[in-house]
Amino acid sequence: MESTTQNRTLFPLSILFFPFIVLFFLGFSLHSWKNRFGYKGNRDYSSRFFFFKRFHWAISQLAFRKEVLESYNLLTRKDTFACIYCKRINWASLSLAFLLSNYYQKTYQKARAFKFCVISESKPNWWVLLSSLEPLTQMPDSKFLKEFDCPIICLSTSIAKLKELTLKSYKSIVFFRFEKFFSWKTGFLNTFRVVGMLSSNELLRNVGKSELKLTQILESL
Repeated sequence: MESTTQNRTLFPLSILFFPFIVLFFLGFSLHSWKNRFGYKGNRDYSSRFFFFKRFHWAISQLAFRKEVLESYNLLTRKDTFACIYCKRINWASLSLAFLLSNYYQKTYQKARAFKFCVISESKPNWWVLLSSLEPLTQMPDSKFLKEFDCPIICLSTSIAKLKELTLKSYKSIVFFRFEKFFSWKTGFLNTFRVVGMLSSNELLRNVGKSELKLTQILESL
């Protein structure tokens, strides 16, 4: 399987730049809170997404970790949803959106912003940092999907809700498994691996067969 990394680690510099990181972190928190509502159109949302991406990248550069996207050869230009099951929604899981954004930029020479959809019983303590992106907390309706052109990253702590979302969306969905490994020598290795895909054509042609395939995919998460 091929892989690509988002960034290289600059962990040794984190101690030196820690005061600046704290100030940047606080500044971005205020920015997110101030601009948490009312973006106008996809272009405005894309600007916010790429601003957040740069913020996430800056933090990641100073972290003792590497992030990898594997099996991305299964992705297509028309993918609408990307889903990942997490027992607990964490900061590292957001990296999938930025790795995919890098992939589409490199492969199709087109910058793509992603809308976050977080399905969880409780919100993480860093939720305020996503304020400017106005993440969804439930399955978007058909009107939203029609008007909002950005693909969606769905992070779910529930397999059942992930299955319900898939069957109701009638959109092509790619499923990822998030794997985390740590060693004292190399630090954290966060891997996002494609484990399956269900196309909109499959859902429309044979619902029963699609449900069986979906069950097999979800069992591998």
